[in-house]
Amino acid sequence: MFKWMKACLMYIVLPIILIIVSFTLYIVLHPSQVRHEAGRDTREFYGNGNFQIIKSPLMLMDLERKVTLEGPIYAYKEKDSILYVYGETGYTVVDIEKETVRQYVISEENRGPGWKVKVQKNYVDKYVRLNSFDEFTEDEKAIFRTMNIPIM
Repeated sequence: MFKWMKACLMYIVLPIILIIVSFTLYIVLHPSQVRHEAGRDTREFYGNGNFQIIKSPLMLMDLERKVTLEGPIYAYKEKDSILYVYGETGYTVVDIEKETVRQYVISEENRGPGWKVKVQKNYVDKYVRLNSFDEFTEDEKAIFRTMNIPIM
C-alpha cells in the first residue's frame, strides 16, 4: 500500500502542484502587455495602449507620459505600426513599437503654456521636433499625401 501512495504522489499530485506553481509564477512575472486599456472615449487603440486617439474632439494622447501630442486631429492613418497624424498643431509620425515621436509643428497657438517643454521633457530622446515638412522621409511624405490633407 505504501508503494502505491508513493507512486500516486510522485506521478499525479506532484506534477499538478508544479503546474499550478509554474502557472502562478508566469502570471505574476509576465503581466499583460497592454498597459493602458481602451476607455469609453477611445476611438483607436495602438500597441500596448500608450497611444490612443480620443474622440470628441479627436486627440492623439500618450497615456504613459500623460501628454496630448495632437488635437484636434483632422486626419490620421496607421500603416506598419507607424501612426501618421495631421492636426491643428501640425504633422506627427509615431512609431508605435519604438514609442518615438517625430513632429513638425506649424502652430502652437492653442497648445497652452509649457506644452513644448512638457513634451520634450517627458520624451527625453524619443521626441524629435522637425524644422520643416521636408525633414520627413519620402515614404512619410507619400503617406501624408494619400491622406488628402494640405501639404506644406
